[in-house]
Amino acid sequence: MAITRRQTLIAAGALAVTGAGGALLWRRQQQHAAQMQQAAQIGFTRLDGGTPGTARLADWHGRALLLNFWATSCSTCVAEMPLLAAIYREFAGPRFDALALAMDYDPPDQVIAFARSRELPFPVGHDASGEVARAMGPVYLTPTTLLLDASGALFRRYLGPPDPAQLRAAIAQITAA
Repeated sequence: MAITRRQTLIAAGALAVTGAGGALLWRRQQQHAAQMQQAAQIGFTRLDGGTPGTARLADWHGRALLLNFWATSCSTCVAEMPLLAAIYREFAGPRFDALALAMDYDPPDQVIAFARSRELPFPVGHDASGEVARAMGPVYLTPTTLLLDASGALFRRYLGPPDPAQLRAAIAQITAA
């Protein structure tokens, strides 16, 4: 069977589009990596523990991080906290951590009271300026959960409560030796 000139042109066009698409994808990945590096330097307020202090996502560099954007006024966020606590307890260690970062519109005293009443086992913070949420997506809706690898790169994004089995599998994948 002979290949026609038309088939050759179609194949060449497909390769050109694939190459251009690959270049565009690479450029987007590079832009996203730069965005993530900038976001890692933005400060937010830690509300867990005795004295609130300032932290940055860069403080978790070297560990996979489950970063949950939430609000005390979000019923879905409140409902998913026991799952996140269970997953944290299952995977917590030198390769994995979690952070619940309350949105800027959430009153800090309500966030503190919620974290204490639920005995959340992971760090809790407040994105008072909204800068972290803007830099990480931006994040507009809660709950939004980001799974970052040990280098701080985005591995998975979940809008709404994540499927527990899928989340566990993703964490196991990025924390594997």
